Amino acid sequence: MKCPSCGCLDSKVTDSRPVEDGGSIRRRRECLQCGRRFTTYETLEQQNLLVVKKDQSRELSATKNCAAASSPPATSAPSPPHRSKASSTALNSRLTTACRRKSPPAASANWS
Repeated sequence: MKCPSCGCLDSKVTDSRPVEDGGSIRRRRECLQCGRRFTTYETLEQQNLLVVKKDQSRELSATKNCAAASSPPATSAPSPPHRSKASSTALNSRLTTACRRKSPPAASANWS
């Protein structure tokens, strides 16, 4: 990790603990050259889904597309935005888990 003070790439971790949300780790580091301490946060990188279209072209899937496809029709009562975002994130997570392998376009066209 590069020191923000001197730019040295050598540092040691002095403390490591999970952040409250559980999705990242907070690390206190100390530069081995100048001795300055600094904090870094480590998070898991999310993999994007790659959708294979009928014409065999490939496109990155977006969470907003999942939300639009899984939202109720406009005639029903509107749901709060946070619920829509949470459900689309959960759907995207389930799809990522289920689609670790490449599937043909017809198999992924009817997800609900």
